[in-house]
Amino acid sequence: MAPDIALYGLSADPPHRGHAQVMALLAQHFSQVWVWAVDNPLKRQGMAPLMARQQMVALTVSHLGLDNLHHRPEFTSPWTAESVAIIHFLCPQYRLWVALGSDALQQVPEWLAVELLIARSHGFVEVTRAGKSTGLTRLLGLPVRSLEADIPPYASHTLRAQLARTEGPEALLPEVYTYIRSQGLYTDQGAEERLQMPGQPASLEAQ
Repeated sequence: MAPDIALYGLSADPPHRGHAQVMALLAQHFSQVWVWAVDNPLKRQGMAPLMARQQMVALTVSHLGLDNLHHRPEFTSPWTAESVAIIHFLCPQYRLWVALGSDALQQVPEWLAVELLIARSHGFVEVTRAGKSTGLTRLLGLPVRSLEADIPPYASHTLRAQLARTEGPEALLPEVYTYIRSQGLYTDQGAEERLQMPGQPASLEAQ
């Protein structure tokens, strides 16, 4: 049987302990887990540079130290469907599962090039907080696997605001926090206030 690979692209702006927990959970259920920071053109304004976000993902992966968890920045693309198509072309022997949160899962039918995504993916992995699953078992003709965990409801926009006030959120891994400070990321309070969206629920990711 072909190996099952979980693909997890995240904004990583910044990656927090909740993201690390998702990576570790996926690694328990899949032969390989490949992760990267996404370059979503709809979210670029006000974000930390892609290179910095990739480095924070690399630090998170290194912190976890799991043999089957890998940072694969070469698969970064503006759109999830493009990333999956590239991986399928380079690694046709794998069954590719796209990992995402419950809110993002329900948005998949509206994604750009969703037909390409469907053609190149084996299925979806819904990573959800306990009791928050959509209950979907299939989406757009593909199977949906649901993984539940007690994931803290961290919100990246809240963490950015805390960092802008020079606070050191416990939600961040120490390596990530040290890197953020060394690079002077998230120091513009005004920019952070513009980035925040009051009332928006915390998400596991929406790519």
